[in-house]
Amino acid sequence: MTRRNIELKKKHEIIHHPVTDYSLFLSESKEYFRRYTLIHLSYSRKDAPLEKKLNPFDFKFIKPIGMGTFGLVYLTQLKCNEDFYAIKVLRKKTIMDSKARIFINRSRRYLEGINFPFCQKMLCSFQDTGFLFLCQKLRVGGDLYRHLCKQKRIYEPLAVFYAAQMVLALEYLHFVGIVHRNIKLENILIHDNGYVKLTGFTFAKKIRDSVSYTLCGTTEYMAPEMIQQKGHNRSIDWWSLGVLIYEMVAGFSPFGADDTFKTYENIIKGKYAVCAHFSLGLEELLLGLLKIEPYERLGMMREGVQEVKDARWFQDIDWLRLVNQQLHAPFIPKCKSIDSNFPELEIVKIIPPKDDLGQALFRGF
Repeated sequence: MTRRNIELKKKHEIIHHPVTDYSLFLSESKEYFRRYTLIHLSYSRKDAPLEKKLNPFDFKFIKPIGMGTFGLVYLTQLKCNEDFYAIKVLRKKTIMDSKARIFINRSRRYLEGINFPFCQKMLCSFQDTGFLFLCQKLRVGGDLYRHLCKQKRIYEPLAVFYAAQMVLALEYLHFVGIVHRNIKLENILIHDNGYVKLTGFTFAKKIRDSVSYTLCGTTEYMAPEMIQQKGHNRSIDWWSLGVLIYEMVAGFSPFGADDTFKTYENIIKGKYAVCAHFSLGLEELLLGLLKIEPYERLGMMREGVQEVKDARWFQDIDWLRLVNQQLHAPFIPKCKSIDSNFPELEIVKIIPPKDDLGQALFRGF
């Protein structure tokens, strides 16, 4: 059997080595996003490039390595070249029962155009009669939540390093008009070089000058305006970043409680305890990010994201060197095997039903 040489990489991807003009890089990335999301809308299946024509039978599904809202993430191997990938497998019936088809189609379109060093990019997608498949590069370090569970808490210099990359990721997403709406430890993947990638774009939405009223995301990370359904915009991502930073350094959520409604109450009141080992710079940053009023929050005032970058906690970060991944990563994940940094999950066989559960409803996969 002849082996096909398939490289799952987007053509015309913007690559700057190094980035010398960050503003120009953001502008070009925005144009790339606009162009490829529009291309997806007019996408014709018969004109698909080779990577679009892949199907589940081209991969060996080894084991599940993660769990999402609508399905599992599998460690897979492309049979033709034996390279490893992570494929998110979404069950169509679950999506349709949850009335989440718009979320899934929209997030898939965004993943087509995302092009930023600290955002996980989709390589290709496909579907069968019962499932949707989103193929991405495998990040062998696992996610930050699993790392935190092992270490109990992340020491501040490392948390600064991770959080700074999330600041740039949010700056990019907001610049192209996207609000992530599900920032959390489980959605931050560690690459083998110690840098991280933001993933989990299921609830991402374009919100520019308008607001959205949808209640979505993960309870502990929700902002007060989302819970109260007053209308939210990109301000909720800055709130979630504050919760994320707190949880990394403290080892637990600032507003978490045994009861969901108690958690909601804690968030709406905006009261949290400051741990004794928090630095003054960290306390100041959290005070700025975890503001009850959205437009009093860091990232939302006159200077925008620059106010976050100028925070004392980030004073040692060279932002241009960071985006070029030229800073020393304080932690490099140990990888004893390809799957050593992922949880052991029950193996579930992917058996598509005979009847098509909505091929036309998920056009473009």
